[in-house]
Amino acid sequence: MNRLDVGESTLFVFEVLKVKVRPGIADEWGFDFGKVNIPLHGAGRVFHRVEARKLFARR
Repeated sequence: MNRLDVGESTLFVFEVLKVKVRPGIADEWGFDFGKVNIPLHGAGRVFHRVEARKLFARR
């Protein structure tokens, strides 16, 4: 574990040793947000949810 003081906050950096995920929830590219809705930290006590609808960039 590494502890970094960043301004008024402290950032803790850990090494991931093991990951366990239910089948179909995620793959090598990340989470399938059509099947799971994880909270993402915004700022302070604010969290955001990710919409399941997919948006694609134009080619």
